[in-house]
Amino acid sequence: MHHSPEHTTENTPVDFTHPHPTLKRPIRRVALACIPCRSRKVKCDATLPNCIRCSTDEKTCEYQKSRRGGRPRRPVTVPLQVAVEHSFTSVPQYNTEQWSEKLGTTANNRSFAHTSSSSGSGPNSTGSSTHSVADSHESVSRLDSITLDDTHLTRTQIDQLLSQYFAFFHVSHPCVLPKWALRLRLASEPIASEVLLPVLLYIGSIFTYTVDTAPLATAARQAIDSARLQPGPPNPFYVQARLLYAIATYASNEPERGRELLGETIRDALSLGMHRAEFASQRGQLDPVLEESWRRTWWSIYIADASISGSAHAYPTRTGSAQSTADLPCEEQQYESGVSPDHD
Repeated sequence: MHHSPEHTTENTPVDFTHPHPTLKRPIRRVALACIPCRSRKVKCDATLPNCIRCSTDEKTCEYQKSRRGGRPRRPVTVPLQVAVEHSFTSVPQYNTEQWSEKLGTTANNRSFAHTSSSSGSGPNSTGSSTHSVADSHESVSRLDSITLDDTHLTRTQIDQLLSQYFAFFHVSHPCVLPKWALRLRLASEPIASEVLLPVLLYIGSIFTYTVDTAPLATAARQAIDSARLQPGPPNPFYVQARLLYAIATYASNEPERGRELLGETIRDALSLGMHRAEFASQRGQLDPVLEESWRRTWWSIYIADASISGSAHAYPTRTGSAQSTADLPCEEQQYESGVSPDHD
């Protein structure tokens, strides 16, 4: 969970890794204002790294260095490999009542606005000679504006929602491509932009009060339902999107529907052979980062199945009996920087 040392934001994340996550109504206490807003003597929302006013006015947003000293704390995450190895003891726990309260609050009390964005793909974003954090931010900022369920989203809003997704949801379910790689795939893979993107934007909207969640939830559901009707074997991007949508649905006080969606996801993943070691290379298009994403998708399915089955005391799990041979995920730093280790 990311906490600014200077203020409390209203983007309160849900910590799925804690057995009893706490989700309270956000309290807006802003003791921090950027230098441009201070000089103009106007109200500042203190969003990092750029406040809404500066982002809207396209001004450089800078904050005075804290007098308290010390370095800002970063969210502490457990590598996915550790989570897989201890999946039956350390899997995420979902509190549907508290998540539902969050959704009810966001859906009823928010309005559209131009927003600022957070740089990087998440708490563990790292730069490389090819793909730096700045490159990631710039790439995603170039996404075209889109309309979902009669709701128009600007490039700035898309960037904000994706940033929220990577900052608060991706931490617990890190299977989607890093942000810089995701942008490239959204441009080249129609199924990714048509099905995966609406789901990511919907989940991202849950963690911000500047974009209405309700129409994005409808758009995500419609994208999933439309892809389900397509003939032929399921596309891996569709499997990935439905996994994330199943988790969000289950945690939105719809446990039966969430379990149903997860069951469909597991069925399609097994039919594709995502649990086998050779699947990643066969469907990775000679892209080591995409290959890693497919491995992470399978193990994220495995962990979600263990967690939800555990809450319902439904053992053995469907994925547990699949005799998986898929390689375990690599370290976050390697994944985010585009350097994939040798899985031979």
